[in-house]
Amino acid sequence: MNIEPFRELIEQRNRLAKVAVRFCAAEALAIVQSGDRDAHRIETCLDQMLDFCFDDVMLRCFKKLCRYYYRIDPNAVAFYVHSYRQLWDDEQESNDVQD
Repeated sequence: MNIEPFRELIEQRNRLAKVAVRFCAAEALAIVQSGDRDAHRIETCLDQMLDFCFDDVMLRCFKKLCRYYYRIDPNAVAFYVHSYRQLWDDEQESNDVQD
C-alpha cells in the first residue's frame, strides 16, 4: 500500500500527539502528585489521552494515571482499559499479522 498520499496527515497527527502529550502528561502528573480524587477531572484527562495512545509516551502516561485511579475507582479503570483495547489493540494485532 502506498502511504505517500497520507504522509502529511500522518505527520500532522504526530505533531498533534506531541502537543497532546505535553498537556495530558502535565495534567496527569498534577493529578497524581496532588492526590486529587476528582473523578470528573481524572476521567476527562483519561478521555483526552485515549485518542493519542498510539504514541508510546502518551500510553505510558495513560497507564500511570490508570494505576493511580484504580485505587479510587477500579470499575472506571476497567472501562478505560477496555476502551483502550478496542481502539488500539486490534490495530496493533492486525499490524503484527501483516509484518
